[in-house]
Amino acid sequence: MKKKENWALGLSGIAVVISIVSICVAYPHKAELGFDYQGVLVGVLSLLVTTLIGWNIYTIIDIKSTRDKIDEISTGASFMVQKNMAVSENTNWMIYHYLLLEKDPLGLEYRFLYHGVACLFHTSQFSDIITCNAVVKGLLECIVNPKSITITKSGKDEILKLLSGVKHTDKIEGYLELLNRIALVNVR
Repeated sequence: MKKKENWALGLSGIAVVISIVSICVAYPHKAELGFDYQGVLVGVLSLLVTTLIGWNIYTIIDIKSTRDKIDEISTGASFMVQKNMAVSENTNWMIYHYLLLEKDPLGLEYRFLYHGVACLFHTSQFSDIITCNAVVKGLLECIVNPKSITITKSGKDEILKLLSGVKHTDKIEGYLELLNRIALVNVR
């Protein structure tokens, strides 16, 4: 497709040059004509060159803004990858912390809820409704009595924030029930 456009552009340029040459040959500059055809041609060509230079400047500015957007997206993606790696490493570390000391500073209930809801959140981002349904079902099976669970207020807020970002909530079975149960969890 690009080759055809280049050929068409080249042939158009040749046609313009031939037209200009033929006009210059047919109407040479004569003082008694009163109207200078070569001056008009030079003026038209000057206008075309100015337009092309302006178009090139516009394209460069547009490319710069596109590059800035790509850099911004790349930085955001890199940040998210680093954050996910940090959360994963923190989770692994906390498992070993719990196994060694038999306690978790944030509480096992919080960890369970946070990672279950995080799994639901991330799975919903790529529209895997079947897996979302399985995650919600597993969470609901474990949160039978939400008033018996106590987590920090900031932890609960973080979990509710994740839940609010879940996509396709109308298609996920039991989502509203899960939201209600987590809302009933006690805070300390």
